[in-house]
Amino acid sequence: MSRFRVGLGRLEPLRRELRRRRRLALARLLARTRPRPDRPVWLFGGSVGAAYGDNSAALHRYVVLHHPEIRAYWVIDRDSPDVDVARAVGPVLFMDDLQTYVTALQAEVHVISHGLHDIPTCASSHSKAFKVRLGHGLTALKKTKPPPLRTLEQAFGVFGLVPVSSEFEKANKGTWEISPDRIVVTGLPRFDDLARKAREHEGTERTVLYMPTWREWLPHTRDDMLASEFLRQVRGFLGHPALGAVLEAHDLVLEVYLHRMMRDEVAGLLEGASSSRIRLLPTKVDVQDHLARASALVTDYSSVTWDMLYLGRPVVFFTFDVDEYERHRGGYLDLRNDLPGPSAAEPGALVDLLDRVAREGWRLTPAAERWSERVFPWRDENNCERVVDAIFARLPR
Repeated sequence: MSRFRVGLGRLEPLRRELRRRRRLALARLLARTRPRPDRPVWLFGGSVGAAYGDNSAALHRYVVLHHPEIRAYWVIDRDSPDVDVARAVGPVLFMDDLQTYVTALQAEVHVISHGLHDIPTCASSHSKAFKVRLGHGLTALKKTKPPPLRTLEQAFGVFGLVPVSSEFEKANKGTWEISPDRIVVTGLPRFDDLARKAREHEGTERTVLYMPTWREWLPHTRDDMLASEFLRQVRGFLGHPALGAVLEAHDLVLEVYLHRMMRDEVAGLLEGASSSRIRLLPTKVDVQDHLARASALVTDYSSVTWDMLYLGRPVVFFTFDVDEYERHRGGYLDLRNDLPGPSAAEPGALVDLLDRVAREGWRLTPAAERWSERVFPWRDENNCERVVDAIFARLPR
């Protein structure tokens, strides 16, 4: 019986794909027979429908607020916990509804942050929408690789606009085999929200945020994850005898936010942590709220590095596995000698760095200052406006 169930489980992706193709075929017929919308329709999506957030959500809120002439929809799974969050901003469409497919085929613009499957039909040659790829972070510390069995051109060639933060990021994304005229320096939409939230949180609780990035090569079972070198190093930092004293001396709380892909396997992460001043944040929090009030960030290769630098706040890097990271993924800069902040390769040195950065008043290093000037031509709250202007400039007249 168990083998029979395993066999059925392997068939489920095929069944989903067949259902998707049937919906697409029917939607094509309906889209041709139904009248065109009475005003421009823009669809926004991210996280393959699982959540409402990141750059797409920031731009969605901006368009709903400032462009009432556009009918803006957020595309989401009907069982996502963020349905009500998205619906509070504007109307939503569910990923598996036939009507969503029809609307997507008739839409003028698709805006995605994570991939083509954020919006149904976005990858289809039958969709004539102008497609915008925002991404979910500044491309620098993590090299982008094409999906299995596809080239970079096949993965990204459908996009008419790829907004970036700077000429530096434009050069990085230029390696994706995208026409250079489609990569436009505008700034990232989520930076607008971040700057606003930083003002709102000014003077609140003193925190440091620890956010290790996801590594796709980590083991996927709980037992193997618990035995991994990655988790040994993370626990070595959180359980280091000197960490509690550093947090106490500077009146800090260390907030730990783990990628959703690793949380189930590390439920006991904080067992043996060195201080009650260490808190594991739940999955469903607004990370930008916590970034906006943090005095500093501890990470490894996460793109939230650049969010923190946008606020002019320091980043400390924990690069114990840089050799393995470069073997599996790599970045667009020298991860050993040119990071925008100090780095440590073992827990004790990381605790010392955190203490030093706090004693020095949370100042940026000269290297971080140089990187900040290089990647942020603007330090304002007009990134969404520039992205929308870039879309308008490229739409057919």
